[in-house]
Amino acid sequence: MMKKIQILLVSLSLMVLVISCNDGNQKVPPYKKTSAKTIEIAKVPSRIIVLEDRIPVEIEKDDNGRIISRKQWKYDLKGFPKNYGVFLYSFDEKGNRVGEKVESYGLDGALESAIENRFVYNDKNQQTDYYYTSFDRDMKEIVAYHTVMTYNEIGKEASSETYTSDEIPISKTFRIYDDEGLISNETFKTYDKSGSLVDDKTLHYDEFGTVIKEN
Repeated sequence: MMKKIQILLVSLSLMVLVISCNDGNQKVPPYKKTSAKTIEIAKVPSRIIVLEDRIPVEIEKDDNGRIISRKQWKYDLKGFPKNYGVFLYSFDEKGNRVGEKVESYGLDGALESAIENRFVYNDKNQQTDYYYTSFDRDMKEIVAYHTVMTYNEIGKEASSETYTSDEIPISKTFRIYDDEGLISNETFKTYDKSGSLVDDKTLHYDEFGTVIKEN
């Protein structure tokens, strides 16, 4: 008898749950009727992004088929456009990307922020310098730093040192390789805003890349 009562109570609980889930007053976001090609993402009820409704990405290529400009919109969680980015790329005669500019604009077309990247290569097409600068909406500099890279005799990156625009060190990394060209140890140095060393550690690896020692 007790077992029948328990089964009855469970059944009633399930009925209440079903009724509450199908309450006519429950607000459900309207799903628009779309074709079979339309993809909808609805992980949560408020997030419905219909890919067919998105503004197409605008791309411009040079004579070699490389992308030199791209305009792409960003969307909020409800699928509405909130701003767009313009990406500009430049290349040297060897095909290396030497410049990159990213500009972010609001719905009104006003500039919100910008980032500029510059890359320098040696005669072996190895990247030796990287310059990063970010700007606010008035194109005033926010952050700027410069990274210098060196290579060993077999072309492996031996060091990477990053400095502020005032040549104050930010971080330095040094790598030593074994006879097979695998990293055997790495030294990491980190500096504070004044350029004083605050952390200095070396990691040693086995042939599988597992850290076996730290000092």
